[in-house]
Amino acid sequence: MLTTTTSTTLVDTLAYLVSALVRLPPKLAASFVCETYNPLSDTYGWRGSFQDGSEGACHGFLAAYTGAGYRRSFFAADVLSDPVYNFTGAPDGCHVHDDVWISGNLFRRGIRPYVVGVQNGMWPQESHRPYNKLSINSVEDMKGQQKRCLKYFNYFMEAGAEAAGAA
Repeated sequence: MLTTTTSTTLVDTLAYLVSALVRLPPKLAASFVCETYNPLSDTYGWRGSFQDGSEGACHGFLAAYTGAGYRRSFFAADVLSDPVYNFTGAPDGCHVHDDVWISGNLFRRGIRPYVVGVQNGMWPQESHRPYNKLSINSVEDMKGQQKRCLKYFNYFMEAGAEAAGAA
């Protein structure tokens, strides 16, 4: 169990995500952290509600290491026909970057990621270190593979344009 300002359990996390999905519009997926990538500057950005309790649109992809909430209706009833489960034609990086892969497929369906606010010091990134051999961070050329997967989804360019317009 993680020790933070307030102890948070898996049950707390799931309950919060479910309650967020209930109150959000039906075309939003929920998480506590958003990651963005700007192909023009080769930089990454984070929006983590655990830092300030804020809520809002994610102009990138959900970073599900803190948890992510998806509605069943986001996915096809027939698993075999759902592109989320078919990596044909996708770069190798998409196999290991499931956050990008799931967010990208949902983005193509008009489902947008949304950061939900919580003010209890939930799961800071530092609590995931040191990385072990099962971590995405142990994958060779991890950032390069992620970039190839992001490029496959055109870097979520519509989202990037929205973010630039909102700034």
